[in-house]
Amino acid sequence: MSNSALRRTTLLLPLILACGGAPQPVDEVEDVDLTEGQSEPAGRRVLASGETVEGSLDGADEQLPDGRPVETFVLEQPAGRPQTLAVTGAEAVLLDPAGRQLSLNPGGSLVVSQEGVYRVQVIGAAGAVTAYSLSVDSPERGGGTAWPALGRAHHLFPQGEAPATEVQVGSETRGQLGAESVRLPSGETADLYRVAVQPGHELSVDLGSGDFDPYLMVVDPAGQHWENDDANGGRDSALTVPVNGRGSLWVVVTSYERGEQGSYTLKIAETARAGVVASPAAQASSRSTGELAAGDERLESGAFVDRYAVVLEAGQRAEIQLTSSAFDTLLAVTGPDGSQQTNDDIDYDGGNTNSMLALTVAQSGVHQVLVTSYRAGSTGQYTLEARGAELRPNGANGANGATTNTNGATPTAPANADARTITGELAAGDAQLESGEFVDEVSLDLPAHSTVSLQLTSAQFDTYLAVMSPSGERRHNDDVSPNDTSSALQIRTEAAGTYRVFVTSYRAGETGAYQLVAQYNGAGNGGGTANNGGTANGGTNPNASARPGDRRGSLQQGDTQLQSGELFDTHTVTLTPGQPAHISATSSAFDTYLIVQTPSGRQLDNDDAAPNDTNARVDIPSAEAGEYRVLVTSYRPGETGAYVLSYGAGRVTAAPAGGNDRGMESGVATNTNGRGRLWGIFAGISDYPGSANDLPECANDAIKLAETLRSTGLMAPAQQVVLTDAGATRDAVRNAFQQVARQMGPQDTFVFFYSGHGGQRMNSGDRLELDGIDETLVLYDGEVVDDEVAQWFEPIQGLAIVALDSCFSGGFAKDVISRPGRMGLFSSQEDVLSAVAAQFQAGGYLSHFLRMAFQGDADVGPHDGVLTAGELAHFVLNQFGAHVRDVQMQDAWQHAVIERGGVRAGMPLLAYR
Repeated sequence: MSNSALRRTTLLLPLILACGGAPQPVDEVEDVDLTEGQSEPAGRRVLASGETVEGSLDGADEQLPDGRPVETFVLEQPAGRPQTLAVTGAEAVLLDPAGRQLSLNPGGSLVVSQEGVYRVQVIGAAGAVTAYSLSVDSPERGGGTAWPALGRAHHLFPQGEAPATEVQVGSETRGQLGAESVRLPSGETADLYRVAVQPGHELSVDLGSGDFDPYLMVVDPAGQHWENDDANGGRDSALTVPVNGRGSLWVVVTSYERGEQGSYTLKIAETARAGVVASPAAQASSRSTGELAAGDERLESGAFVDRYAVVLEAGQRAEIQLTSSAFDTLLAVTGPDGSQQTNDDIDYDGGNTNSMLALTVAQSGVHQVLVTSYRAGSTGQYTLEARGAELRPNGANGANGATTNTNGATPTAPANADARTITGELAAGDAQLESGEFVDEVSLDLPAHSTVSLQLTSAQFDTYLAVMSPSGERRHNDDVSPNDTSSALQIRTEAAGTYRVFVTSYRAGETGAYQLVAQYNGAGNGGGTANNGGTANGGTNPNASARPGDRRGSLQQGDTQLQSGELFDTHTVTLTPGQPAHISATSSAFDTYLIVQTPSGRQLDNDDAAPNDTNARVDIPSAEAGEYRVLVTSYRPGETGAYVLSYGAGRVTAAPAGGNDRGMESGVATNTNGRGRLWGIFAGISDYPGSANDLPECANDAIKLAETLRSTGLMAPAQQVVLTDAGATRDAVRNAFQQVARQMGPQDTFVFFYSGHGGQRMNSGDRLELDGIDETLVLYDGEVVDDEVAQWFEPIQGLAIVALDSCFSGGFAKDVISRPGRMGLFSSQEDVLSAVAAQFQAGGYLSHFLRMAFQGDADVGPHDGVLTAGELAHFVLNQFGAHVRDVQMQDAWQHAVIERGGVRAGMPLLAYR
């Protein structure tokens, strides 16, 4: 595993490389709990506020693999009190509490404000003595720019005073990103502009370039900021910014990717809505006191939240202020159109942790006010004051009496609902994820044991859909299929409660209109279908249960239509529980399409049974007890003609050596006679020994993948071994293999997953190693070579899947995938490094894509509740092609390696129920 200066991943540290037995410094901070009287971790000195360290580096200090001496310090940053870190005389690397690398200003300083533990590495020259000075102090106050501090690794605002060009409203400026531009702390090249503004106006800011992909950031006099990547379906950027204060509006012109340069045009103008409006001073004011406490509603970040509402008229101005002596406040106001403004601190230099928003109202109606905290879990009393508006508790402002969320639209699903369509827009000013994507939230109040199909579409951006259950379980989907950027999820509720639906985009800064359709399975509805079916079987009641056999029907004008225009007939059938079954639709008149809803509420779709067969077929490895609801429809809207619906005993797919077909039984992976089980070993290392070897998120990769297999019912906790950090030693992993081998049977399936460093070493004559080099996994207490890992697999019976997310991992294929019944997925080729997938909050790309695949996203060909080897390989390769195609590691590009050995493409790996 390696870090990479790629797209929006992480910045490459000052030394180039890598993975291997002696890993390089990388961007991860160990969890350090520093309390009064506690000594610092071994080898790390804790910096105190106001302290200056004068020191030198030479050959006696800890050394990096390239021979340069390094010393590591720890800085504990308190809440609400920014500090300036300055280093002179030596090179320095600064990692924030999340493990992201931050770049110091050209003068060697940076203001840090995010609460948590920072790590500072001071690096000297190899073979020489390097004197340095390191200091920590409070930043100077005064007339400096109040740049917002953002918790992310891309497009960070400049720090302190930065050179800016004065421009006027109504101006058009032609500029050039190049050698004369400044560099943002996150590495992008940028030009800065300053515009004098008056309150009550609204400005349009447009940035265009034919040389690079523009990225636009704007900060108003109060410190509120807006960002945009692509606008109006193109690459250029545009923002509409309300001006709520007197002073300077800062405009940051930069690029989407680091290193891009070229000419651009910046236009700043007043919009048609601009104009001074009445001051709120002469209008009514109201005040409310409250308390954030355990038991309150929580946001996705974990912060407690109270909700209020104010009714405002277009053109009106209002100021809303939130104060508390108990916690660092965060204030958000959402308009009737879903646009949102937020404020953390009135004074962005950290002197005031209260929040305030000055609003110029664009649309009349109810505005939602959210009172929350900057940090998750904070509690305490607060005062909320509105000048120019009357506050009221927000108890029933959403649809159907539901509590309105941050997007101002909370549809509630009544038990007999058919479908609900929500339209909205991602826009500048909306709430943002840490990675920069705008997000709207919708709440669904659902009864127990119901099914909801969600589909999110947009013609203006690549959609991304996430759902969080009342218990906190999360599911997400990016693309419905490799060629469809819409998103879809199906929710099966085990308990009644509020499900939170998050509408966002795949890339940061994307905006545009969207449509979210929630199709409920209340009184027999769901699965993306209408409430009633057409006539089938010559007028016979199509909803009567039937024995296995054939039914004849006809799609004809007058039948019920899907929303997309296709005619359909509805049938219900029962199948033999626990046995393989099939449902098929054949026609010589039209291209058939099947939609099957299982008794448990899952939806299975199929268009073509085979590449050259336009008939549709759904195979079910292990049928459920109860009625299946079957919709016979066509691939294209308006098609008509006769068809035959068949159903009954299913076909058995070839099993791996010594095994049988795999279906599902009792929440674990089973074969069709109910005996197969799924076992797994999940190893991940973020915290390596020493101060320079750590990796971000790798331990979490192992934890999250194991959790995914549990939450989907594919693997019981007793069938998992999770080893992270100091627990992932050579003996621990070897013993775990032996333990699992003793429990597995020939019909079971085994998964071995590893995320961490990988290495290489010269081999001792293995003829399989054509390059003369063995690949290794770097476990906590040392390396293990590919030949030894292959030996660990020898006693494993049944089907084995190995997934390695580490540098050079492709070299394990020839050693481990050495007999039938083994399948391997590797994050890179045997001589190529593997990058950190920071934009996915994952240690590696393969880790993230596997988690998506195992939660059901790869089950698309057909969507039948069974994940085959071919589907898994296809999904992972497509995800790498879409998201990793430009990731270059030194002199090579990262590509996944998948080796199926003797595992056929149609081999079932997992089955869901």
